[in-house]
Amino acid sequence: MATHAKQTKTKELSQHSDALPTTLVLLQKSFANWFGPVVAQPGLLTGDKWHVCALLVLVKELELQKRVPDQLKDLRIVLMLGRTNKSKSLVLGEQSMKFYESCEVGIFVKKTSDIPMNSNSTRPDYAPSAVAKFCKLPLRIVRRLSFVTEQIHKCVEIISPKSACTLLQKEFCKGLTTQETTNVENKLRELLPDREYLFLNLRVAPNGDKPQHNSTKEICKQLQKICQRRNWTLVGVGVYNSVDEAHKTQGQWLKEIEKDVSVIDIYNCTTNGQKQELTNPSAVALFWKMVADLPNVVGLVGGRSGSLDVAAFMGVRVLCWDLDNPDDPDHKRLNILQNTFANLQLLRVAGTKNKGNTQN
Repeated sequence: MATHAKQTKTKELSQHSDALPTTLVLLQKSFANWFGPVVAQPGLLTGDKWHVCALLVLVKELELQKRVPDQLKDLRIVLMLGRTNKSKSLVLGEQSMKFYESCEVGIFVKKTSDIPMNSNSTRPDYAPSAVAKFCKLPLRIVRRLSFVTEQIHKCVEIISPKSACTLLQKEFCKGLTTQETTNVENKLRELLPDREYLFLNLRVAPNGDKPQHNSTKEICKQLQKICQRRNWTLVGVGVYNSVDEAHKTQGQWLKEIEKDVSVIDIYNCTTNGQKQELTNPSAVALFWKMVADLPNVVGLVGGRSGSLDVAAFMGVRVLCWDLDNPDDPDHKRLNILQNTFANLQLLRVAGTKNKGNTQN
């Protein structure tokens, strides 16, 4: 069961050492006794931690209620930390692991060489055959990451969407210090109670990473017009990926809109444009929980992103645009989430995989 992983505490990673203390040594022999399902989470894909942790939290609750679906009774998550982009992989992997530990859910960690990706998918998902071979697991028990979202849906059907949301709010926001909680509260103090606000997720990823999900100057202008007609105030949120590279290139427009659009930086980036600070995921979750509790926030709009997923999990009304591509596994996952949480709506737009027309 999921609690099996919890029994073996995951040790903290060192960002500066190639030696990675993991549960691998303790669990190497037990791999042969795993009956599944097993899901491998790439350490670099930070958005997936929200889905993985949500499922583990829901399964833990169903274990207490003795209502765990049969297909989840031996669920195990393996966090894979590849040697490609080693430093970043370790930092982001440590971030995910600390989040899982604060939520008191168990995972396994494995350091990898470069595992082949699924060539039939647009998503950088680990091919089940490669994971099975590397971890010495039977192929029949290895699942893709989409399995996580599918099982979230089934668990929510058992618990109910409202109870699931309340549970995720409680568990995702645990472990914060008083100062961390105050820091989150301070980010929302400037919102006036007599005004209504629409939030825009300011995703401006550098290096051309899925540009169809980026916010653009054109999208911002369209939303400003909508807000003017409805007497709303537009607020940009989360400039984590736009502080340095994007500000220098495709994110220049962010500097222009700062005169007309309030910006809340929930990621605590440094202001010199040279460094990014990885914030506590629990603080991000608390931010969106507080937003969900505000009656004068209309909702959050943005392109497909884990940032929107966690907001939806915390109860925020979310409108997410994505290219209408039925062959894209992540697009399918969004469809599942839309059918799971009524506060998330999917806006399908036409376009190609690399050059979407979401800015029009």
